[in-house]
Order: sequence, then structure tokens, then C-alpha cells
Amino acid sequence: WTNGRSGLRCKEPLSQSIIVAGHYFVEVVEMLKYHVAVCDDEKSDLDGIVQSVQQYDVQGCFDIETYMDGNELLSELQMQKKSFDLLLLDIEMPSNGFQLAQSLIQMEKHPLVVFVTKRHEYAVQGYGIAFRYLVKPLDQTLFAAAMDAVLQELNSKHFTIEYDGVTMSLETSDIYFWKATDIKF
Repeated sequence: WTNGRSGLRCKEPLSQSIIVAGHYFVEVVEMLKYHVAVCDDEKSDLDGIVQSVQQYDVQGCFDIETYMDGNELLSELQMQKKSFDLLLLDIEMPSNGFQLAQSLIQMEKHPLVVFVTKRHEYAVQGYGIAFRYLVKPLDQTLFAAAMDAVLQELNSKHFTIEYDGVTMSLETSDIYFWKATDIKF
């Protein structure tokens, strides 16, 4: 990711195969992307949040999935059918957003949660659960600032390696051993 005028941007697509540490074959075939879930029980609010993400993400670096039912989202995550890097989550839904977020943060690999709700009274309750808290309707400047912070946090959980002209991003939690030999400066 590189800093740009309209926020952080992803790097160019990668389309080469490389060998990491002489043992692992890794094929990188597409642009590095983050997986984003948006969950809101009101269709117009859901569409508005998605539109804000798309406006922020001018290079198309986010894969976005939408949910109107928090229980469906939770079920898919618990059954490991899906995984997300970021969850933009409404609080006031039939499936309570607070309870959903609390269940998610108990999981080993869970998304960053950004609460997006109509009431700021919930902000204090959101501390310790959510990464950020935004009030609807979304202010685009505040949304962009929150997304910049999200990307910084997500990027800090990745290790970028360059080998033979190819750049690849690995999750730090997926790296168990690293050995470098014949390093020349």
C-alpha cells in the first residue's frame, strides 16, 4: 500500500510465482485485496455504507460482501466459510451488533470491527470492542480518516517481502519461521 491524496492505495497487481525460503511455492495472481463485510438490517443504510467504501476505494482494492442478517454473518465466520479483514457493523439490528462483535472478537482470527450506527450514545459501550465508531449518515471526511486508520492497522499485520522484482504480502500470523541467508547490502 502506498499513501496517495485520496487515502492509502494498494500496489499494482502481481502475476508471478516465487519460492519463499526454498520450501514454499506461492503463486500471487491478483492485486492484494482486503475482504470487507458490511452488515446492516436497513437496505438504504447498507447501500450507503457500501457506496462510501467504494468512493474511498478508488482502485478497487476491497472485496465487499453485504449482510442484512448478523446471525448469517456470524454463522459463516464460525463455520469458517468466510473470513473478513474488516467488518462495518450496525448496532441496532434484530441480531444485536454489540453481541455479534463480542462473539467475533473471541475468535482467533477476527475482523477489525467498525461500528456504523445512527446513535452516538453507544460510543462508550463500543470502546474495547470496536476499532472505530462512526455515526450515520456518514461524514465522508470522518469515514476516510477511519478507513485510513483501518488500513494502517491491517497493514501492520502484514509483512511485505520483495523477491526477484515481485512484491508479496503475508499475514504475520501465518509466518512461523523465517531464515535469511547470503544477505548483501
